Amino acid sequence: MSRQTVNAIETGRDDPSLLLAVKIAELFESSIESLFLPAEDPARHTQHLLARGPCRHGYSPGMSSQAVAKVEAALRAAGVVAEFRSFEKPVPTAAAAAKALGCEVGAIANSLVFTTDGQPLLVLASGAHRVNTTALANDLNIGKIRRATTDFVLTHTGQHIGGVAPVGHPGKVRTVVDTALAEFPVVWAGAGDEHTMFATSYHDLLTATEGAAATVA
Repeated sequence: MSRQTVNAIETGRDDPSLLLAVKIAELFESSIESLFLPAEDPARHTQHLLARGPCRHGYSPGMSSQAVAKVEAALRAAGVVAEFRSFEKPVPTAAAAAKALGCEVGAIANSLVFTTDGQPLLVLASGAHRVNTTALANDLNIGKIRRATTDFVLTHTGQHIGGVAPVGHPGKVRTVVDTALAEFPVVWAGAGDEHTMFATSYHDLLTATEGAAATVA
């Protein structure tokens, strides 16, 4: 990164891409929000970071799985911008992902697959929350919600537990998005395998999944 680029960012004449912002935050062992998001209007600045074209993805060398490619294609089709990151070690849980990314665990969108009346229900829950299946079933006016088996998850998402993404599935999956994720300007979600995550926004998650916003805890 050139001195001119640094100066432009410091003086507010340019906004870094999300991928560059993540790298700078890692360098200074800080969060993206504290470095780049003005306290008076974080939503506006987040829009600059994420909405710079129909779909722009930043890749790391390890991103070669077919599942990840399908996630990328689904996001592109939805017109959603996302920045991808891959890790040498797997990040199958919200806690592991948050530690690897240096973000709050609440900013991780856990893709949790349940069954209800024999159909899949995908809940994108904040990593800081435990899904209250009874309350959620009442809110959605559906039958009992049960945790899906490993085989059920693979059949309906094409992805293994620990790497399930919000999109990139063989068919349409009914999706609910935790409203608590709206608290975070940048939200991270699984990208199809245990080694890959992507960053987006709460509103783009709703757009990409055609999901319903709900309180899930």
